[in-house]
Amino acid sequence: MKNKTLTMMFAMLMSMMALCITFVSCGDDEDNIGPGGSGDSGGSVPQEVEAVDLALPSGTLWANMNVGATTPEDYGDYFAWGETDGYKSGKSNFTSYTYKWCYGDFKVLTKYCGESEHGYNGFTDNKSELELLDDAAYVNMGKKWRMPSYNQFKELINNTYTTRELISQNGVPGLKITSKTNGNSIFLPSAAFYDEYGFNDHLGTDYYWTRTLASFHSSYASTFSFEGRYPYKNLIGDMSMFRSRYEGLPVRAVCLSE
Repeated sequence: MKNKTLTMMFAMLMSMMALCITFVSCGDDEDNIGPGGSGDSGGSVPQEVEAVDLALPSGTLWANMNVGATTPEDYGDYFAWGETDGYKSGKSNFTSYTYKWCYGDFKVLTKYCGESEHGYNGFTDNKSELELLDDAAYVNMGKKWRMPSYNQFKELINNTYTTRELISQNGVPGLKITSKTNGNSIFLPSAAFYDEYGFNDHLGTDYYWTRTLASFHSSYASTFSFEGRYPYKNLIGDMSMFRSRYEGLPVRAVCLSE
């Protein structure tokens, strides 16, 4: 009986160890993730969301689906940069007149402005990254999650660490990014975006927000882009593109490993 009990205890211990290896959790240290405000997030992580370890040097983990999605192929929600209520929350128009952080014209800013000529009545605050309460990932998914910075996206597509391939996954075109170290991967669907004319999928380029302003003009924010619906163009990851902040783009969240 004693041997049988020891065998059962050993089996239970091994099962617990396997669970610890299989699931990667995100750390609670928000200061390591980047600058931001204080306060608790009202969001919660959907059951389907997992943090994928791509063995990146920074320790950044990438969500396996977009903010607001229920599957990796789902486009998820669309957000203006610095807004936390997206298309699914009733924001149907993505224009400078409906944008939270400008005064009518998208070049007349009321927050996140580094140039007085683009701020309302000369306003500047020199903020270059989103504060937590303006972060769509943090607010909608919980305090461990953030919109990725420019540098985190740049690390994601570094050829030293990952490979990139345009594929169709369950009938949805997109970009597959695979770790060279552990073979784990994520899929970014070709989700297009919203502009002042509505849903824009005719340009062929897909954009994802970073939480970082464009360096040359505060009315724009940095993006990650690719062309999943036109694989013959072979655009499999570009960090040089930017979009007007009032436009609606998808978001892929990140967190840090413990």
